[in-house]
Amino acid sequence: MRTAIRNFVLVAGFLAAAIFNYWMNWPVEVPILGGDHAVYLLTADHVSLFSDRGYDVTRTVLSYSYFPPLYPLILGITGGTSAHVEIAHAMAANQAGYSLASVIIGLTVVNNHSEALNGVV
Repeated sequence: MRTAIRNFVLVAGFLAAAIFNYWMNWPVEVPILGGDHAVYLLTADHVSLFSDRGYDVTRTVLSYSYFPPLYPLILGITGGTSAHVEIAHAMAANQAGYSLASVIIGLTVVNNHSEALNGVV
């Protein structure tokens, strides 16, 4: 029974954190392309099948980009390009939620393994 309550509290906490994360990160207006956001989105344009931006433009941006290509690749696959900033923003919020979920699951697994090791010893 205690495990069920603990799991319920973990799931409820995760859902509350996810809802809070969406509430805090979803802007009313379209975000401005300042800082590294433009580089990420133009790199996503380069690898996306949904982008209509010219190859010469994106190739030039790639020569100045020093970021690893995994995040722009994920944005490009999901359609989060410079033409669809709202999709890119939703993907960033989702990835923050996935990160929180993986931390909670990881802590739960470590806690369960430590309890099992204490039982063995």
